[in-house]
Amino acid sequence: MNVKLLQFKNVTKNINENRVLTDITFEASSGQVIGLIGPNGAGKSTLLKVICNLLRPTSGEVLVNNVPLHKNFKDTSKKIGYLIEDPSLYPYLTTKEHLALCLQLQGNPINQHTINSITDALNITPFLNKKVKKLSMGMKQRVGIASAVIHNPEIVVLDEPTNSIDVKGINLVKQFILTLKKQGKLVIVSSHLLQEIQSICDQYLMIENGKLVNTEEINSPSTKSYRILVPYTTETNLFLKNYFSIKRTGNFLFFDISTESLNTTLNLLIKNNIHISDIEKLSLSLERFF
Repeated sequence: MNVKLLQFKNVTKNINENRVLTDITFEASSGQVIGLIGPNGAGKSTLLKVICNLLRPTSGEVLVNNVPLHKNFKDTSKKIGYLIEDPSLYPYLTTKEHLALCLQLQGNPINQHTINSITDALNITPFLNKKVKKLSMGMKQRVGIASAVIHNPEIVVLDEPTNSIDVKGINLVKQFILTLKKQGKLVIVSSHLLQEIQSICDQYLMIENGKLVNTEEINSPSTKSYRILVPYTTETNLFLKNYFSIKRTGNFLFFDISTESLNTTLNLLIKNNIHISDIEKLSLSLERFF
């Protein structure tokens, strides 16, 4: 059973008299991966920093497990792990020393089993005894992710987690995020690589000019999911116009439908002897919401 972990209630943030976030309200639960999307300068990083108490809201309230975050941060901070922008690492420590320090800073004992389980999942175990300053940018990013989760937080915030990581590493990070979800954690991830967010997220928050927009449309289960292609005839064209928004391409007609209506649509076509030339599975293109 998913538990409500994070609540934003009418959160507004001003920086140097500029309004950066305006009346942000949403809820998020355990066992979810939420994608934060929006154009550059929209307020994504500011929102993430408010979640992590790196910035305090000008007005409104943030609750973690129904406890006000910014009034009880000593207790609630242990429930949050984050990687915001570039990872802040200690260059003269080894990877192992850095992760051990992260555990100690959260009041946890050094536990080699905990360190190994995370470094194995992110494939950085071979670099445990290497100084951070000698790691590649992609490997530093993985160490940053490991540092964010080493204390077993309930909420994990990852800002552009695949920065500087190669294709193989990106797939590994995505699998790691899904593992965190299976463990019941709430993961909030932002990225400019929209296809990557789409492949792992259960829900989306879109922010533009400091406001949440289009959230219901993006997350709607009725978003078109299949494209049906049938041969063009005058009779077929007239018939389908009564049911669908159809378009013509060459000698074919096509129309898009939701997953929920797929079986009903197929039965309708078969019943009326309309040949189906192709059925294409569509993926939601988040670019159209920008």
